[in-house]
Amino acid sequence: MELSERKLRILHSIIDNYINTAMPVGSKAIAAELNMVFSSATIRNDMNDLEQMGFLEQPHTSAGRVPSDRAYRLYVDNMLGEGELSPDEIAFMDRYFKRRIGQTEQVMQNAVNVISSITKYTAMVMPPQYSDVMIRNVQLVSVGIGKALVILVTDVGHWSDNVISVPDDADSEYLFRLSNMLTRIFGGQTLGHFSDMAVDAVRKEMSGQREAFNAILDTIRKHTSPRGRDDIVLSGLSNMLEYPEYRDINKARGFLQTIETKDVLYEMLSHNDNMEISVVIGSENPIDAMRDCSVVTASYRVNGVEQGKIGVIGPTRMNYAKVIKVLDYLGKSLNEIMKDKDDG
Repeated sequence: MELSERKLRILHSIIDNYINTAMPVGSKAIAAELNMVFSSATIRNDMNDLEQMGFLEQPHTSAGRVPSDRAYRLYVDNMLGEGELSPDEIAFMDRYFKRRIGQTEQVMQNAVNVISSITKYTAMVMPPQYSDVMIRNVQLVSVGIGKALVILVTDVGHWSDNVISVPDDADSEYLFRLSNMLTRIFGGQTLGHFSDMAVDAVRKEMSGQREAFNAILDTIRKHTSPRGRDDIVLSGLSNMLEYPEYRDINKARGFLQTIETKDVLYEMLSHNDNMEISVVIGSENPIDAMRDCSVVTASYRVNGVEQGKIGVIGPTRMNYAKVIKVLDYLGKSLNEIMKDKDDG
């Protein structure tokens, strides 16, 4: 049995209604929403057909229907309109991302905080994978007596990272010369594969400054190892407990225990590497504790190069259009905040 235009309209209305209310939907509510274009009897018959086709389910305690995972899949693939962000939501996000923030870790934490605040779901982010990024130059900037900020400038952006110790008498001219030396030796090499020869050359040049040498080397190397499970940044975990789907304490506990290990988060963010946007719905999740959830993930890029993944976990009745819009906006914001603007 094919889905007629009328059945599609009815199913679309049921899904929208259930996303907004979390209450099973009856034929009278759909008739009212569709301005009585179809009679309640016609809608009831179509709802029965939709249930037989696997698009609707009937909870035991209600005469209404709720969408199945199959319905949500059809909805996401074929019915979803473009989500909208209010001016207040855009302003809220821009407050985080219109200013340049030096520490990559702080950028990532801000990203998940923004996503979880706007969507009211749980947000996660996989920090950038930098091992194949090419070093353009290394800059040292004084931030006080005996202290300098190490700034790495690469072909996909620049990051202000560790504050290191330098000699108390290190002035701007000294730091300028040291920056030129580091750039001459490390420039053109990748973060993950700079040569032993380069390291030995820097060690020789800084033979009397072992502490500063080790700190600079650590700053570069901290970007080279592949990101793992412990690097996933999470926010809004308790948001899920606000939804009626998780009023069952055992269900809520199982979800929290699964997420807190971060193994599941890593697998979700590593899934579908070749897709810009991935939506995994309910029973499509391979992990039992996640089968009442949907997971939307998106790649984010810096200067056109994919660097990591951001994602949202919510109930299967999540507002998919809104979530996708937020991830798209945040992806562009991450690109802007992390790319090289030629002014730094």
